[in-house]
Amino acid sequence: MSEFESQNDFILRAESVSKAFGHFQALDSVSIACRAGEIHGLVGENGAGKTTLMKILAGEYQPDTGDIFLRGGKVEFRNPRQSKEKGISLVHQEFPLVPYLNAAENLFLGREPRNRLGFINSAALYQRAREALNQLGIQFDLDTPVVKLTIAQKQLLEIAKALYGDQQILIMDEPTTALQRHEIDILFSLMKRVKHQGKVVIFISHRLEEVFEITDKITVLRNGKMVFSVATSNITKDEIIEHIVGRKLGKIFPQKSKRIGKELLQISDLTRTGKIQNVNLTVREGEILGIAGLEGQGQHSLLRTLFGADFSTGGTGEVRLRGKNINLAHPKYSVRVGFGYVPGNRHIEGLILNLPVKDNISLPGLNKRARFGFIEARIENGIFEKVTKALSIKVPSGTSLIKYLSGGNQQKVVLAKWLGADTDIFILDEPTRGVDVGTRAAIYSILRDLANQKKAIIISSRDLDELIGMSDTIAIIRTGKIIKTLEHGQAAKEELLALITKASQEER
Repeated sequence: MSEFESQNDFILRAESVSKAFGHFQALDSVSIACRAGEIHGLVGENGAGKTTLMKILAGEYQPDTGDIFLRGGKVEFRNPRQSKEKGISLVHQEFPLVPYLNAAENLFLGREPRNRLGFINSAALYQRAREALNQLGIQFDLDTPVVKLTIAQKQLLEIAKALYGDQQILIMDEPTTALQRHEIDILFSLMKRVKHQGKVVIFISHRLEEVFEITDKITVLRNGKMVFSVATSNITKDEIIEHIVGRKLGKIFPQKSKRIGKELLQISDLTRTGKIQNVNLTVREGEILGIAGLEGQGQHSLLRTLFGADFSTGGTGEVRLRGKNINLAHPKYSVRVGFGYVPGNRHIEGLILNLPVKDNISLPGLNKRARFGFIEARIENGIFEKVTKALSIKVPSGTSLIKYLSGGNQQKVVLAKWLGADTDIFILDEPTRGVDVGTRAAIYSILRDLANQKKAIIISSRDLDELIGMSDTIAIIRTGKIIKTLEHGQAAKEELLALITKASQEER
């Protein structure tokens, strides 16, 4: 008899669950148990096995060995439908939404209300969709195709899908990465409501401050094994970090450089119709520029425009690199002069999921490294080894398809491909989205090292701690305009948040 079988109040138990993908052991005899009315935090580094375990509970994967119990009875899920029928719902880290169906249609895809003749009842569909969004306290046009929604709206839509119905176990895989603080407050309120109904919430997050804020219990996975499980009130954040990384972690933000050089990038009156207006910014050698603003204020359009991804839709202005005008009409021109872009949506814009990891890393620099039209395997292998080691990317081999990596490791690959491409201007949109605390510290260190090599770095992030900790200068954006620029030390987190919020309120 296991240690769990003497307990009667566990809704969900997984015992000695193992799962391998080829030679890679994703889970090694992992056990976890969740009580009724509990919010259970699951934390660990990228590749620790968190998402694999949750996909087994949700019926998307089947375990190689081990057992799953619901309310004391052993269950086996051969597909996600069987898991949902038993009351388990998974909110994915990436959004499995149909881009060209609208929000309402995505909410009830596969479970549409129908009339007596078997046709979809559109009136009932939209009524239920409005109810699902109302319980989240959000509003957006249900007729909007998902492809036109913001990342935050897509995340909320996924959460609404999972919450609708009588689900007993709600699994949330990094649900807050795309949300603003007021949206997180709404989500946490819903999680508490689910908890008080005697249900279970499993909350996966790399944001440990949120884990400590909302959870009752924390379980740590490391290298596919369960290493620690404890009541949240009985452990500190530093102790959890030590269990996650297997060692004590020093200061997460590296020391800022005091040797910022001459102007490298000058942006003058940059405008993209309906998105950004008369943006004027300067980025110097060795400088990290942070872009701060509430969701939808134009920061993402600014970054995409600088990379040449959006300028063709109509815009004016001038961008100079080392005093010379550059062409923003297409990303290929930007890459040619030394720009690199880490997008907010890695699956759509940052990776080719059906290609191997090494090929994804190699793509931006192929033209610069090819000799007589041929790629030198020795150079490619060297770059792959160098950047994967620098970012601690967990991958069986360079030939492994990138779609099989964890979300955090995929994010690291998006950054890694620019490290080997002679990049001078790094443009990063939410650079640590879905990345664990150890890797986050490594990415920060790499970015500061790049700045110390006289590279220029532009970061847009919802995480104000990240912007303050990393940026030498912070520009606040509102409705596509830069309204204020602050040098390091001019504003604390509370003051910066007040400036951003005030800007939004003034606009309304």
